[in-house]
Amino acid sequence: MLGTLIKIRFQSIADSMFRNRRGKGVSAGIKVLAALLAVYVIGVFGALSYLIFSQLCEPFHLMGIDWFFFSFMILAAFCLMFIGSVFFAQSQMYEAKDNELLLALPVPVSMILASRILMLYLMNLAYAAIVMLPGIAAYIAKVGMSARQIVVFLLIFLLLPLLDVAVSCLVGALLSAVSSRIRRKSLVITLLYVIFLAIYLYGYTKLMDGMNYLAAHGDTLADAVKKTFLPLYQAGAAISDGDMMCIVMTLIYLVVPFGIIYAVLAKSFLRIITAQKNSARRKYRQRTLKEGSVVGALVRKEWMHFLSSAGYIMNAAFGSAVLIAAAVFLVIKQDYVALLAAMAPALEDALPLGMVSAACTILGTVLISAASISLEGKCLWIYQSSPVSPMELFHSKLAFHLIISIPAAVIASAAGIFVLKPSVPDALLMLVIPAVFCIFGAQFGLLLNLNFPRFDFISETSVVKNSLSSTVSLLGQIVAGIAPLGLYLLIKPLQSMGGTAVMAVYLVLLAAASAVMYRLLRTWGVSVLESF
Repeated sequence: MLGTLIKIRFQSIADSMFRNRRGKGVSAGIKVLAALLAVYVIGVFGALSYLIFSQLCEPFHLMGIDWFFFSFMILAAFCLMFIGSVFFAQSQMYEAKDNELLLALPVPVSMILASRILMLYLMNLAYAAIVMLPGIAAYIAKVGMSARQIVVFLLIFLLLPLLDVAVSCLVGALLSAVSSRIRRKSLVITLLYVIFLAIYLYGYTKLMDGMNYLAAHGDTLADAVKKTFLPLYQAGAAISDGDMMCIVMTLIYLVVPFGIIYAVLAKSFLRIITAQKNSARRKYRQRTLKEGSVVGALVRKEWMHFLSSAGYIMNAAFGSAVLIAAAVFLVIKQDYVALLAAMAPALEDALPLGMVSAACTILGTVLISAASISLEGKCLWIYQSSPVSPMELFHSKLAFHLIISIPAAVIASAAGIFVLKPSVPDALLMLVIPAVFCIFGAQFGLLLNLNFPRFDFISETSVVKNSLSSTVSLLGQIVAGIAPLGLYLLIKPLQSMGGTAVMAVYLVLLAAASAVMYRLLRTWGVSVLESF
């Protein structure tokens, strides 16, 4: 039974990635592309972890504080696991959409709980692998390890996710209880996620900046950790020294909290998932109703749906927030642009093109339209039975995508113009191209979602994050965003044309592609929507 539930979970993820609107599998080329993307992303994060830990292992070894190296690696892995899984635990453990369906089947509650816990464990194990496996590879390459040390490391590596599962389940339960009593809970959850992620990224940035300090003063920091946080010291010493007491205590720290949380959930899981959630009350305010357009009403409905789903906000619109943050950073740190121009005078003419390419690449991560049809789920028939034309529905999806993306594009363009102070033609192109790219991306994502919809999803996050339409839209838009600058740097005839001419050609191509895709929406897209 447990194996079947786990298989269904993985099958659901695979279907969301590799099934089209007719339920058939996609081509082998798409699967290879997805595999290459996964390998690339994992490789980048793995290489970054290896680079960081390779600079720490030798200095710590020479200081005689090898245990601090392992403690630091364990702490970094735990932080990544917690940030990556706490909100997943909230949605999958306590607010999953298939809870009622599974309870209606002859499936024991214990098996439902075990399958959720196992999926959470496997996800945390993957997060831990990204940090710990490159770290231990760096230590073996630089210092070396005995067979005993490797065995203890593998044991801690396999058990560390259990501690995070326990903590994530506990924090997820608190978040679920608190969020059910407040208004705009999705915004609150999104804000918390952004804060956690910002703290982690800030710590990683400071780690890179302070690598030399950490290597030079590791003994002082190690002494402070040993005195104030004994469990972390014992976990590191268990690997480096093989001390049996440290090994036993580490196993207790990792297993016992998980056992307690699992026992509590086993007794109360059915009551938790079937309990009627309290919700924040709203005071009714009488307002005058105003007549509006069909598209305007649909856009307001999209907006309310967007605000009600934290997974939708974080995975589909995070690029807009990143672009605004990048624009603010550019204005504050505009000296970096002058330094870049001084280091590479030959590229000074390409700086406006580089700004446009960077903005378009980040805008490519906005995936509102790429999941908008799928998110209608089983309610799509309501539109089909209402006096709403397919193009009115399409216009509302496109309009909402532009509402989320174009303000960020305008802010980024304004920041780029303020810092670079380009010529009038370059300034106009810097302002217009990102906005046209938003139109291009909105239609591209919508067409993909019409061809690769997923209506049988368990959570909205899986639609936005793991579906084939979102993945292809993300890759396609990133390639389209990088293309002008990449081709400019690789092809010398383009450099002789100048950055302004290349941007003008890029704008024409984007506008032409947008016009073609709009024509496809009016013909092929309408027929596809009517066939659902």
